[in-house]
Amino acid sequence: MKKLLIIIGICALIVGCTKEDLLPTVPPAANLKLLAASNASTFQVNGSIDEQYFQFNISHNGVIATATNDWTGSLVGNGRVHIFSSQVIDASNGIEKNVIAKRWLFTPDGNLFFDEVGERNGDIVLVTSTITGGTGKYKNATGILTLNGLHTAISVHFLYNGSITLVN
Repeated sequence: MKKLLIIIGICALIVGCTKEDLLPTVPPAANLKLLAASNASTFQVNGSIDEQYFQFNISHNGVIATATNDWTGSLVGNGRVHIFSSQVIDASNGIEKNVIAKRWLFTPDGNLFFDEVGERNGDIVLVTSTITGGTGKYKNATGILTLNGLHTAISVHFLYNGSITLVN
């Protein structure tokens, strides 16, 4: 083994290489992260969601509700949302905190899945919607949307904006 290393060393001197030139190189971790990031694309989205509730109940867990919705703008399709629980502050005035929900958007390019937390203060609804994945074009998608809504007796009209990162 020593003889092999000496021969390699002599060959390196003849060619003009240093010991560092002969060692295998491994890209630093930061470069690996950049390589992974180069396979991802992030884009901004915005538009509106019209939501119609077809199931609504107040339980010991707060509001439980299910709605269908139509998306327009950057994201186009139909969806569904299910509210699992909320902290009802004032039921008669529509004040709720910590509204926990799951949302699904079905598009021709694939589906998006969201985890949501929000609040309602009378007619105003504010939601942070975190993208947890998807199918088709949206497989392994991540991102966050902000939903600002106006609540009526049986519906909510949202304006959404945010960003989605797709992994190629």
